[in-house]
Amino acid sequence: MSSETAITNTSRRVASIVAFTATGMLSGILTASSLAFLDALNPFAGAIFGIAIAIALSLWQRKWSAGRIIAFVASSVMAYFAAIWSPTLAIYVLRALANVDDRSVPEMFGPAMFSLAGFVGAFVIMLAVLLLFFKEKGRRVPARALLLALPGVLLGLISATASESVQEIVGHWFSPSASWGWKPEQFYSAYLIWQTGMGFVIAALLQQNAALSVSEQPLPMARSQMNLSVGGKIFVICVLAGTAVTGFFEGRAQYRKSQAYGRIEKPREPAPSTENLPQIRPRPIEQALILKAIGGYAESGAEFSRIPAQITYWDRDSPASHTTVPRVLYSIHYQKSGITSGSTPSVTAKVWEYPNAAWANYQLRSTPFGDPPILYSGQIKTVTKLGNPVLINALAGGPIPYVYWASTNRVIVLHYSGQEDDEFVRQYLDIYPSSL
Repeated sequence: MSSETAITNTSRRVASIVAFTATGMLSGILTASSLAFLDALNPFAGAIFGIAIAIALSLWQRKWSAGRIIAFVASSVMAYFAAIWSPTLAIYVLRALANVDDRSVPEMFGPAMFSLAGFVGAFVIMLAVLLLFFKEKGRRVPARALLLALPGVLLGLISATASESVQEIVGHWFSPSASWGWKPEQFYSAYLIWQTGMGFVIAALLQQNAALSVSEQPLPMARSQMNLSVGGKIFVICVLAGTAVTGFFEGRAQYRKSQAYGRIEKPREPAPSTENLPQIRPRPIEQALILKAIGGYAESGAEFSRIPAQITYWDRDSPASHTTVPRVLYSIHYQKSGITSGSTPSVTAKVWEYPNAAWANYQLRSTPFGDPPILYSGQIKTVTKLGNPVLINALAGGPIPYVYWASTNRVIVLHYSGQEDDEFVRQYLDIYPSSL
């Protein structure tokens, strides 16, 4: 082989690495942007990466197969599904089988869980690449996919480490969400880092495969049959069936949500004036929240954030919107101690601080918490607890997931993921008496 040919091949290899890495980065940006209208737990957010990589591989091979691209997109959806739910399954197994104490369970958005998710997602993707595009056969294919998925562990670890920094960077362009529990921003680093890294892995580790070899002369795009092995056919059937089932349940959930929003009670009063509002002076977090165990629930993390003025929606799928003013949010999570099996009861306390009492009462009436259950008409009731009027929001016959009230220019919200515990209400009412 001449030196000129060697240089040409090297340039093509470099070009493939750059192209696939750039494709992964672009798909990561598009996936993060898709959370404006998709839930981060919706596995179809993974279709964007599948479409991008499938097109890139087809262009590089100069072979076009609609069936293969559809199968790869379905594989990407299933990879996303497996990645987001594998940490939950791992935690359940640790609690149920290994008898691990709650304090020893890895944090859901911590390095260990991100690494696991990165590995699981990478395994499904690499298995799809080997079976669909390289048409490999034999029992060694899953083993090779496992080996090629190992970089996914590192990418997941880097994503977890960089998560807060990525959230801060993105926060310059987008206002942080006020969602309960997980937040869409916590997924951004995984999209940007993992997808970019996997684009690099596909090009760097697999370019020597015969299926990716490219002629020295450019070839026109040609249609090709899938011609899969038995294992490849079984894989395609599984991912297509899994995607169909997932699509059915996602579609049903969206339909039910749209029906429920038809019953949402819209705010009927105009917003207070935004003129000459006093500036909110943040308080030390230990003054705003109770940083100790309450009723057998251990404190497991407190947060403080400033939220700028914005036009916000009740939910991504809801047409109702309203204007808000700058506010401060104090949040803390409490988790039941000593639970080693099943779901762990927890309580989240949030203290929203507004410029004045008028805005606090307006936000209270408008239920501005961005959580669908709290919006349903007819489920909000005023009750008296410990001599104070408070609001509760609950499904008929079910537990009370929310207790909330206004206290001058603040709104206090208690969110239960288990049975209601009035000890939380008592202690927070001691600090913030109801002004309802």
